[in-house]
Amino acid sequence: MAKLVLAGKANCPYYAKAELLADYLQANLPHFRVHKITQHPDKWEQWLRNICETNGWKHSRSPIIWRELLDRGGKGLLLGGVNDFLEYAQHYYGVTLMTLSDEMLAIAEENLQAHIEIEKEEEEIKSLIKPLQIWITSASVPICYQLIPLLANGEVFGMTTEISIHLLDTDQFKEVLCGIVMEAEDMAFPLLRSISEHTEIDKAFIQADVVIVLDDVLLNCEVQPLEYYVREVSEICQVYAHLIEKNAKSEVRVISSGKTFVNLKAMMMMTYGPSIKPENVIAVATSLESAAKATLARKLNMNAAGVKDVIVWGMLHAHAVATVLRYWYHGSPPGEIVSVGVLTAGQFCVPEGIVFSMPARFQNGNWEVMTELEINEMTQEVLDRLAHDLIQEKLVALKEIREMLPYGADKITSKEYLQQGICCEQCSFKSRTFRTVS
Repeated sequence: MAKLVLAGKANCPYYAKAELLADYLQANLPHFRVHKITQHPDKWEQWLRNICETNGWKHSRSPIIWRELLDRGGKGLLLGGVNDFLEYAQHYYGVTLMTLSDEMLAIAEENLQAHIEIEKEEEEIKSLIKPLQIWITSASVPICYQLIPLLANGEVFGMTTEISIHLLDTDQFKEVLCGIVMEAEDMAFPLLRSISEHTEIDKAFIQADVVIVLDDVLLNCEVQPLEYYVREVSEICQVYAHLIEKNAKSEVRVISSGKTFVNLKAMMMMTYGPSIKPENVIAVATSLESAAKATLARKLNMNAAGVKDVIVWGMLHAHAVATVLRYWYHGSPPGEIVSVGVLTAGQFCVPEGIVFSMPARFQNGNWEVMTELEINEMTQEVLDRLAHDLIQEKLVALKEIREMLPYGADKITSKEYLQQGICCEQCSFKSRTFRTVS
């Protein structure tokens, strides 16, 4: 079977002539098929350059015609322009097309008007479909570049859900953001409605459905104490939380990720944004979880894909968010444990009111801490230490204390946490399910 691809400018008379010949051949030859690609005149030059670069062709005018090698695979075989197509039809099929110039021009005009109408209809259809608005902060970091294809390929939000991605960073990274936008546009993901860069903080998070916080601080405790960086993170989150409350949708979901203070960022978002639903803010531990699975797989001499139900407790340094987002929207696999940082409610004897990584499951847009798991005394001791550190971070961030105290220090730092106790010997908490709107 012969299959030809015919592409050209909508208002090109030579494209119109080639189209007439292709239609005639397809109507009269049982094994001849043609696929047409009509481009708006304003988009033609760029489209032609892209298709030629992809296939290693040299062609400079409308139309361009190639044969797809259905029986052999690989890239198509370039025929050339309209004259090459006429010779091809004459040589292989004995068909000659005689068309007057006026008729070609009339057909070209009809093609252009039809193409404009089709584009208009497509735009009207798109206007009825509201894409998910995804905002990513500190978007110049490498993780953002890696994250965009995962969000745009349909695996996270579904193969029928379009998304718009907004990249937010400071003005000094504007050039980097523009580069990321250009590369994402070149990938031409069908579900990526738009991608844009933003450097004006006051306009951040407009109509956001999902906010991914990737901000990190460069720790150098030889120059500044750890408390300095905790307060710096707190100030950033205070700005973000206010803008999310002001500009984002009421059911916005916020994911804290990055390399530093992941739990603290989630905690401060809830603290400074009281209208942001606590159940809609989580911190992600998937990168540590993956590293742990890989280590166990090497020890057990097996594939990492076969290692399940690894739990990351306490503090996180997360990189990937796509998996957790997919589970949040579509549910986690039955029986699989996922480690996420959530607002504590006393589970596992961890004090209430901090963001702490715990085992959870996702179902129907909700997450649920798996409190039925049993832990031993050694694990409980580790949880106590982690909880202490996170409480200290929170108190410093809220300026209740100036310096973080080591675990076991006698000095009282907060009546609230003293009354709650870092650990209770006998505790039995029912699992708590938070419901969110999908």
